[in-house]
Amino acid sequence: MDIQNTIGLGPAPQPELRADNTAPKPPPQVQAERKPEPTSQQVQQAVQTINRKLSSSTSLEFTVDQNTKSTVVKVVDKDSGELIRQIPSDTTLAIAESIGEFQKGLLLRQEA
Repeated sequence: MDIQNTIGLGPAPQPELRADNTAPKPPPQVQAERKPEPTSQQVQQAVQTINRKLSSSTSLEFTVDQNTKSTVVKVVDKDSGELIRQIPSDTTLAIAESIGEFQKGLLLRQEA
């Protein structure tokens, strides 16, 4: 029993065939050009610039975690300095760091 006919969709579309009864080949995948990764110094400068621009109007802080090299966004109460929210959390950063350390160990053991 054809489920498409049962629910009223009609027969399933068939792939278009060429004269030699073969399906057309899909177009080749286009590779996107990859930009080079920014250096640690460039990231730090960008973070400092953003923090300076935002310091007068908002309580967002952008930092880079040294262990995981991840960008961290903190929402801080300007008056008390209390941390309201951090993305990613300290727990998430710790998990990412331990996974990274675990993967390094596996890589070294495989190459040895």
